[in-house]
Amino acid sequence: MQFSQIYDLLAADIAASDALIRQNLHSEVALIQQIGEYVFQSGGKRLRLILTLLAGKICGLDPAKPQRLGAIIEMIHTATLLHDDVIDESALRRNRPSANKMYGNAASVLSGDFLYSRTFEMMVELNDLEVLRELAQTSNQIAEGEMLQLQNCHRTDLGEAEYLQVIASKTATLFEAATKIPAAMARSSAGHYAALKQFGNGMGIAFQVLDDLIDYTSAATEMGKNPGDDLSEGKMTLPLIYARERANSADKKCLDDAILNGDASLLPEITRIIEATESIQAVQNCAQRFAEQAKAALAIFDKTVYVDALYSLADLAIKRSA
Repeated sequence: MQFSQIYDLLAADIAASDALIRQNLHSEVALIQQIGEYVFQSGGKRLRLILTLLAGKICGLDPAKPQRLGAIIEMIHTATLLHDDVIDESALRRNRPSANKMYGNAASVLSGDFLYSRTFEMMVELNDLEVLRELAQTSNQIAEGEMLQLQNCHRTDLGEAEYLQVIASKTATLFEAATKIPAAMARSSAGHYAALKQFGNGMGIAFQVLDDLIDYTSAATEMGKNPGDDLSEGKMTLPLIYARERANSADKKCLDDAILNGDASLLPEITRIIEATESIQAVQNCAQRFAEQAKAALAIFDKTVYVDALYSLADLAIKRSA
């Protein structure tokens, strides 16, 4: 199943969630609404929203509940992007100037704060204490993951296990919330809840692993941000971890210098080292492993078009170039 087919399958639900997002972007402060509309109009695949809607279908929920939950999760994701772009000093997001580039760092951070606070108002309207608890824990874990990543910047000794711990918190947590919380809302069996949680976790990790590879293998026009951003921030992502483990002493020193100094001018040389050490394939294999773990979790469910869509999304997440 192609992504366009999955989107078409959920078109009415996506439209309803988008309407909720637009409604909840409203603010008497014009700049907040302006920044919110700018960010949401820039596009994006709405992947976390789609996962929420699919999980809701699988769990037999009334459509209105996953539509609202999906809007909440998409707004949380957008808030994290606003904050991330300020922290990372990013100038490009989805092939457009980032919000911080357009409106300044202070306005972007405060707009992200507004989105976070608005999502908690929307959570309360769900009138489900368990869902509120899960979403609060998710938001907290994302913040911890971002702080861990910041703490690990410019660390040349960062290993695969620590790297995976970071992306499990900062990225996979929201994927996991998108798939497991509909099961909590539907009071599904423990087995179904655990399976959807495992799917979201595995897909989220696979997605981020490949995303970190794309930073070294795609042009800005393909990935919607500037290549080498991770390197300039001193992030020791999996392509660099694998390359450093396999590199000769001279190349290892080059990698270390680039990470320690956040030297993006070394990007061509770093890319050469990643390719020479066959680290691209190693990273792809890691992403594939987590995608397979995600798909394996779905075996508990009867085959439906919605379950098939989840299988397809896990495959599509690691076959993209941006």
